Order: sequence, then structure tokens, then C-alpha cells
Amino acid sequence: MYRIILIGNGFDLAHGLKTSYKHFINDFWENRKKNVIDNIKRDGDNYFFIDDFIHFRSPLLPSTIPQELHDNERGYKWFKKLSQSKNNNIMVIFKNDFLVNISEKALNNWVDIEEEYYLELLKKIEKENKSISKFEKVEQSEIGKLHYDFKKIQDELEIYLSKETNEDTIKNESIYNHIYSDFIKDEFLDYFASDEKIDHSVFINFNYTRTAEIYLKNKQNTSLIINIHGSLNDEDNPIIFGYGDEKDDNFTSIEKLNDNDYLKFIKSFNYSKTNNYRDMLSFINSGEYQIFIMGLSCGTSDGTLLNQIFEHENCKSIKIFYHKENGKDDYLNTYMNMSRNFNNKKKMRELIVSWKNSLPLVYETP
Repeated sequence: MYRIILIGNGFDLAHGLKTSYKHFINDFWENRKKNVIDNIKRDGDNYFFIDDFIHFRSPLLPSTIPQELHDNERGYKWFKKLSQSKNNNIMVIFKNDFLVNISEKALNNWVDIEEEYYLELLKKIEKENKSISKFEKVEQSEIGKLHYDFKKIQDELEIYLSKETNEDTIKNESIYNHIYSDFIKDEFLDYFASDEKIDHSVFINFNYTRTAEIYLKNKQNTSLIINIHGSLNDEDNPIIFGYGDEKDDNFTSIEKLNDNDYLKFIKSFNYSKTNNYRDMLSFINSGEYQIFIMGLSCGTSDGTLLNQIFEHENCKSIKIFYHKENGKDDYLNTYMNMSRNFNNKKKMRELIVSWKNSLPLVYETP
């Protein structure tokens, strides 16, 4: 029997890496704030800062900006407050509408950029098809603007993650022991031989980072890794950023519109750039397996892929290694996310290991 380990961002976070979307968004705006203050260009009595994301102008910076704003507001909120300022001499223009959208969501402590992209895409498509005659062409549609903004954010995300990751990440012994632990009978509905051993382990890495690779050491002959969404700064395995739930009813409607521009950032099409997806299919077709969920939220942005793994006839058990903090854990939230990727709810209940028999990915420090 095989073991498949699904690696998500929570896996990187458990190793002390600041790789969440919220980390990225906060860092982005803090750097822009620093650039505005430290590297502003002067033109007469005005100060200008211009890039692809923001246009900023202020006379005699920073004396015209209230000191309490400098002291109390950070990042995006700093720019937002300035954009709402009644001082007519201060100008803040946000150029990337989608970045503003996800920055607003991040203020509430959580954001999934890929899911937000899909929701925004649906809104733009509905608006565009209501307002534009099928015989009419526009120079740049709102869809084109969304895709331009989204690609710019992807580029910035790759730059950020490249800075945040390093080769000095230390292997966590408890995670290592989880990965290479023996099969446990109570985690399977159907009986299996008590001497059942792990034939191979495969890491399906949904991150762009290489953290999972440190768990391949001394196991090279029996384990492998598939970077399903690509890797940072790798031309042969470029990052895949977008949405991937073909089961969604809206997706079928999008395809029927017969406009390939709408499908530009749908993951299923971008998987064809490499052999990663086919390698994954080959593995799940090769024999029975148990799945370990490690730091993956199992959201609908990867719905098609997850459904294919979860509902495959060779899948015999799914175990969630939950995040636990301050006495609370996210087991149930992950379970509910997973349910959206199952068509067969009966099979879901048969496969997913109970909370009682599940474990935290990393144990809390006393």
C-alpha cells in the first residue's frame, strides 16, 4: 500500500516560514510605504511615487501627513487612510484593483487569493456579457484588466516567496515520524493485513516552496515529490496560479461562452505545461493508498484535482493532521472544506479518519 502526503501552506507555516497570502500582502504594502517615504522623487515642490500598483503625490512629505497616521497605521491601511484624506494636496491612486480587493479581505485576517480571483472573474464575465454586444469589441475589457492585475500579483508573490524561503529550514522530527509511521488498522474501514507496510510515499506539494524536500532524506528509494503547482524560479516547472474547480456549475457556463480569454488562469489547462499531473495520475492508478493531509486547507480552488484523488477507487483512508493553537484546532473546518470536493458523501464518511484518531501536525509547546 502507498501513502500520499498532501502538502499545503500550513506545512510551511509549521516550519516558521511567513508564506501565507496575508504575510505576502502585508509585506507588499509595508515595502511600498517604505519606498514612498525613503525613495520619493521630487519634482518642484511635489513628491511623487509611481509604479504598477500605486500613484502617490504629496507636497513636502512627510510633514503634510499627520504624525498619528505614521504611528498607528501600517501597510495598506496607511495608504487607504491617505486616499481618504481631505487634504487635496495628497493624491493616492490605486492602480491594481484586484490587489485592493484582496487587501481589504486581508484586513479581516484571512484571504484566499485564488478563490477571490474566481469570484471576481464571475462578476466581470456577467457584467461584460450583459453590457457588450456580441458584435462589439472593446480595447481592454474588465476581464483583461483583471488578468493583468492578477498576473502582476503572481509575479510579486514569486519574488516575495523567494525571499522568505531558505535552505536552512530544519526538519521537524514529529512531522517526519508522522510521514513514515506504520499503517494503523483503526484508520481504515476495510480490514487490511496486520503486516501491511508502506511500499512508497509520494508528496504532492501544493506549495511553490521546496520545504517538503527535507523529508526525502534517507528515503530516496521509497519516496518522491511532485510539485504540482510548480516551483519558484523554475522555467521547466513554472508556478501555476489560478482556480481549479471544474465541478462548479459556473465553470460549465463559462466554457459555453466560447471565449478562451476567460479560461486563462484555470489550473486544469495550465497543468498541461508539465508532466506533473500525469505523474500524479500514474501514481494513484498504480495501487491502493492512504492520504495524509498536512497543512492543506482543501479549498475549492483545487477542487478538481482533490476530487480525483479523494474519490479514486484506490483511496482507502484520509487522515487530517490538524493545526492546533491555544487549545483549538481546525480539524472540523478542514473536514467541511474537503466535503465540497466530494460528490459521494457516503464515501467521504467512510474514508476520513475521525478527530479522535487524528493528530495535530505539530504538538503545542507546553
